[in-house]
Amino acid sequence: MREMFPPRFAAFLLLGALFMLAAAVLRYGPRWGGEPSDLERAAHVVRWITAPAQLSRSLYSAVYPEGRPSDLVAFLFSPAGTAEWPPEDGDTREFSEEERQALRATGVPFRPRGVRMVPHAVRPGGGKELVVKFDDARRMIRVEGFPAAGGAPALTQEWELARVTPSPMAKALYEEHRALGVGPGKSR
Repeated sequence: MREMFPPRFAAFLLLGALFMLAAAVLRYGPRWGGEPSDLERAAHVVRWITAPAQLSRSLYSAVYPEGRPSDLVAFLFSPAGTAEWPPEDGDTREFSEEERQALRATGVPFRPRGVRMVPHAVRPGGGKELVVKFDDARRMIRVEGFPAAGGAPALTQEWELARVTPSPMAKALYEEHRALGVGPGKSR
């Protein structure tokens, strides 16, 4: 029976396939460090909150029709905005374990315990912090993660803020707030 590929060609073909597999694992496979760090998980929470599907259901989309990143950061740290944040990991005051499992099953990320999320700049007091910033000129949201007070950020991510249309639920909530004389509040 005649060989389909000469041995030398087959070796090169196998080597090329192994190289492609290794490149794919390095790019898309599990990270060498295992689980994401607390700062990476905190950044994921902010990215989830700022995703178009979440923003269109948020009171933010009805209150701020222009949808500037500076408005979003102000809203996220207002009383109305913090009410929309997902729960903190391990906090059992707000949800039962069954409710927490249901939230996880729907893809809601939990805020990592021990990471303080703050707007604009690092706050005094030490500890892990994720600073949420904005750039209105480029329509960007930027997060910087600090493992301890002072120093350079250990994590920096930025992404464009999508333009969204408020959902009917967000519009109704906004109208209800207006009727009650309740506003979205200002940044802390």
